[in-house]
This record gives sequence, C-alpha cells and structure tokens, in this order.
Amino acid sequence: MNVNHPGNGIPAFDKNGNLPPGIFKVTLEEVKTSLTWSKRRQELFAGLERAVDNLNAAGVLQIYIDGSFTTNKDEPGDIDGCWVPNREVDTKILDPVFFALRPPREAMKIKYGVDFLIAGVKLNDGGCLVEDFFQIDRDGNAKGILLLDL
Repeated sequence: MNVNHPGNGIPAFDKNGNLPPGIFKVTLEEVKTSLTWSKRRQELFAGLERAVDNLNAAGVLQIYIDGSFTTNKDEPGDIDGCWVPNREVDTKILDPVFFALRPPREAMKIKYGVDFLIAGVKLNDGGCLVEDFFQIDRDGNAKGILLLDL
C-alpha cells in the first residue's frame, strides 16, 4: 500500500488519478481532510455527511465510497458508493431514497449529492457485486475504494 499521507488512511493517487487497488478503511474526518480541496468537493462532502448521519442513525455500520470523488478530479459529479445492510438497520429511520436499486436515483443525488447502492447486490444477471464493480475504472484498470467503518 502506497500511503503518502502521514496519519491518514487515504493513499496517494496512482498514475491514472485513482486510488491504488485495495479497500482502505477511513474515518469521515480523514475523507474531509484529504478529499475536500475544491469548493465542489466541499459541497459534496457536506451531502455525504448528511447521508452518513442518516445511515448511521438507522444502524448502518459500513459504507463504501467511490466514484470521481475518490479520484484526483477537482470537480467530481457526485459521490458513488454503497452501504452495507445488517440486521440492526432500522428501516423506519433510514431515508427511503437509500433503497433505490436502479437508476435514476435522482432523489438521492438531489438530497445528498450521493449515488449509493446496497452492498452485496449483484449488478445485472450473473454480474459482480456492487463493491467489486467499484474497484475497476471505466478503462478496466484496478482501483481502490474507501470503507467508512462507523
């Protein structure tokens, strides 16, 4: 693992502008410190914080973070990811927008600036799991993702 951020669980970007391959456990504070260098990124992070607050209040303990927000792009479109369901999740507290499995998930994007799926769900018939799909970029390169362990 190539970590160039002392005291931070987020490694330096690779030559493609992605995180190096792997799953990196991070705190929300580490995400804020390392990935909010532009105004757009700060706006997206504010939405991510609200999303994490709701997911955590409902009992979600782990959230994968991906998308252009976890690359070196100054102006990412949104924050992609997925949340890990567990038996303790209180569906009465969880915002209904987080149950959307298929696009468009515009309500989630408008409210939180995120596009989250549910971890463990297969994409397409016989496809890979969401969290595995996130570890390959559009050009077929292996890349890393972040894991918020709440």
